[in-house]
Amino acid sequence: MNDQERPSAALRQGSGHRILIADDDESTRRSLKLIFEKMGYGTETAGTGREAIEKAQGSFFNLALLDIRLPDMEGTELLAPLKETNPDMAVILVTGYASLKTAVQALNAGASGYITKPVDMDEVLSKARDVLEKQRLVMENRRLYQAAQQELAQRKRAEEALKEYSERLEEMVEQRTKELRDAQEQLVLAGRLAAIGQLGASVGHELRNPLGNIKNSIYYINMKIGDADEKIRKHLRIMEKEIATANKIINDLLGFARDKKPTLQKTEINTIVQDALSRTTVPDAVAVITELGECLPPLMADPDQIGQVFINLIVNAAQAMSDGGRLEIATRAEDGFIVTEFKDNGCGIPDENLGRLFEPLFTTKAKGIGLGLAVSKQLVEAHKGTIEVKSQVGKGTTFRVKLPILGG
Repeated sequence: MNDQERPSAALRQGSGHRILIADDDESTRRSLKLIFEKMGYGTETAGTGREAIEKAQGSFFNLALLDIRLPDMEGTELLAPLKETNPDMAVILVTGYASLKTAVQALNAGASGYITKPVDMDEVLSKARDVLEKQRLVMENRRLYQAAQQELAQRKRAEEALKEYSERLEEMVEQRTKELRDAQEQLVLAGRLAAIGQLGASVGHELRNPLGNIKNSIYYINMKIGDADEKIRKHLRIMEKEIATANKIINDLLGFARDKKPTLQKTEINTIVQDALSRTTVPDAVAVITELGECLPPLMADPDQIGQVFINLIVNAAQAMSDGGRLEIATRAEDGFIVTEFKDNGCGIPDENLGRLFEPLFTTKAKGIGLGLAVSKQLVEAHKGTIEVKSQVGKGTTFRVKLPILGG
């Protein structure tokens, strides 16, 4: 498409859609309104959260562009009342105060996208079209489902003889509805993860240098203080621990954002286990017992990636045994696979959380953002393997990683 054709195509795309812009900056509201209206979108603006709610109550909007910092409320607080009046409304959050915490909160609150100021109109228009198209597909699928339900009801009333077929059709419709709902959730999740991956790459790069400088400074202070007061050393150790926590969050973000295609090489599973243990700090109160199988067949695997999986599982097990306990790590060959088990006798995982354990952004921990196990699952599946979990509250948890044997 050449430059002369682009405006007319944009106009056709915007036709029929209505957009609500909520921003405390009048010039931003005015410029966005002007551009969207030239593109064929019906546009309303609001300078406060309350004004945005009032306009949403009186009219339907397909899309809302919300400034995270409004005079009377946060943009994330505005999501719920807007969704209440316009359940199908898509939301893109806009801010000049971007932070990792704000981005994760916004995506978890139900936003479809995230843009930082100063806004790039090409990016805004592209994201607006993407979320509007997803919204159209969801609404069309809902309409089809409702139409199918109505047709089913009519057939039940008119054709009693087809009762058996109608019941079967109802089951098919319910299954299709579940598939559509799952597809919708996947679309929303994909949008959130894409935003997190993009944000994580830039934030991770910016944070690693200062964290490295802090760590080097701690090392230097330890050298200079000699046999100083133990309280000073205690606080330096706390700083080192918090730096390690921050680094893990950054690594999880970058691991989820980057291409995870493994670099395969012939390797031994026991070597990977031993290396992972040497790179992980386990509390003294946790006893680590290894039962590594002898003469196990080799794997074609990426040692760094599988090692990262094992480190994640070891750290999780240690955290589940805050008061001490026992971690058993075992390897063995089984039906063409090498199985590595990590069994702890910690607090266990409730049944309602087991199904979401590998879901990105799901976490029950006070620290972390819920990507460690999601990254681990992706890495194992990239090796054509599987990762499984069994747990019982109060008794402990077992993770099983299965990787195909070389030539198996």
